[in-house]
Amino acid sequence: MSLKKSLMILLSFVVVMGMLSGCAKAASESATDPAPAEAEASNSQEETSQGVTDSEILIGNSAATSGAFAPIGLPFIHGIEAYLESVNTAGGIGGRTIKFIHYDDEFDPATTSQYLEKLLYEDKVFSIVGHFGSPCIAATLMDLEDSGVPAVYFAGGVADLYSTDNSDRNIYPVQPIYSYEGKIMSAYAVKHFDATKVAIIYTNNEAGINTFEGIKEQLAEYSDVTVVAEESVSPGLTDATAQVLKVKEAAPEVIIIPSLSAELAPVLKTMEQQGLLGIPVVTTYSNVSSVFVESNYNEAQNVMENLYGLGWVDLEGNPQVWDEFAENMTKLGYADELNAYSATGWIAGYFFSEGVRRVDEKGQVLNFKNYMDALEENPIKNPFGGEINFADGMRTGTQQMVLSKVDVNSPTKWTAVTGFNGVDDLK
Repeated sequence: MSLKKSLMILLSFVVVMGMLSGCAKAASESATDPAPAEAEASNSQEETSQGVTDSEILIGNSAATSGAFAPIGLPFIHGIEAYLESVNTAGGIGGRTIKFIHYDDEFDPATTSQYLEKLLYEDKVFSIVGHFGSPCIAATLMDLEDSGVPAVYFAGGVADLYSTDNSDRNIYPVQPIYSYEGKIMSAYAVKHFDATKVAIIYTNNEAGINTFEGIKEQLAEYSDVTVVAEESVSPGLTDATAQVLKVKEAAPEVIIIPSLSAELAPVLKTMEQQGLLGIPVVTTYSNVSSVFVESNYNEAQNVMENLYGLGWVDLEGNPQVWDEFAENMTKLGYADELNAYSATGWIAGYFFSEGVRRVDEKGQVLNFKNYMDALEENPIKNPFGGEINFADGMRTGTQQMVLSKVDVNSPTKWTAVTGFNGVDDLK
């Protein structure tokens, strides 16, 4: 139980989401074969799509399982494998087992592009599941969209994944997307704390700016709320005195800081030094970890007593799912990887499989169209809490998050203070 508690609401893809997030989209080599969706268009709606046989469904991805990002990529891939093991051991879905192909792209966007082409046009997978890392996603997203192959779960929060009326139907993000998390941050800041004066401090990089834009867009929905200060900090800063003094002078009732840990830590320490105390601070889920609290609490104790963060998964509140997850990870020899990263892989496998189950339950042929219709027909509940609605072009990633508060007496150093809420729930 202690391990399970220690992972509560700690889905922190901070490195994957933040590192190298400024990479721009890059065009990959164009394939000589037509896009899979184009090839399917000439087929009957009653024919299966590529990657589907009478006995098997072929899916795949590339992710960094060697190099600096291996501590994230390996457990993520192993979590996918563990979920699929549970499906296949039970006989598969509709008599089909799921085969998973993985390539190690070493977190290099150019390599990701090459492997994506191989997966789509040589391996001919039915779906890309768990596309990994913000720079790699950004470099290949256009190719994925053009292919028409369903892509389920992205381990990154790049803004280009976000849409509320997406014409590129085959993109299905699950993790929080920067801009939408910003909206939920604002909703909690206003409704949970009854704030009418809000200050924002954000990092001047892609992730920070995208989140800042979501924060501002949502705050504009409240006629009685004023943004009294907007301050940016540079990546890698060590002192934020100028920004903190401006915020202090503005006298906000709540401060939203979506920055990742490298910038959040010096901001909080500067707030402690400058006496900006007693004001709730709301930050991103990426900082909701015991490591962040343990590393910074002594230097910013008074400020961190009022530090709140979002979370999108609650492992503690779902003991049956946890037990199944742990059992299958252990079965495959991954017992030492029962962590946040492997849990997200498990979630990726679940979301893909849910679409297949829905097609099978309706007795339909498994092809791209029927599969995407199934994903969109009803919201999908995350096995570890919250739900996602893909209907009507909604591609906002996680739409419900909990609010947690620093609690040094908790094994996780955080305690949830709300249930799962989305923007609409907080109106």
